[in-house]
Amino acid sequence: METPEFIHVHVTIDDRDAAQGLLSKVVGERLAACGHLDGPITSTYWWEGNLETEEEFRLEFKTTSDLFDKLAARVTELHTYDEPQVIATPILKGSESYLQWIRDETSDARS
Repeated sequence: METPEFIHVHVTIDDRDAAQGLLSKVVGERLAACGHLDGPITSTYWWEGNLETEEEFRLEFKTTSDLFDKLAARVTELHTYDEPQVIATPILKGSESYLQWIRDETSDARS
């Protein structure tokens, strides 16, 4: 399967202020053209043998596939969790002008 040029990167975190800070850093450093913050959401997951349920906030970034590793490293560096969720899903289609905007706004991070 061919790697898509554009991706959404999904991150969750347990604090709204930390989420806003992460959003501002990642977009401010042009690792993503934009990001969205929503929540709170309820997450249920296994951690260290226990079933946990917590309130979290969800971040979604729009970026290019070639920036995923840099973005993931920055999120991991800034995140409060031992094992943060940093996953990507492909953007298969979009208006050419919008996709070009993503390219343009993240070009400094690829230099």
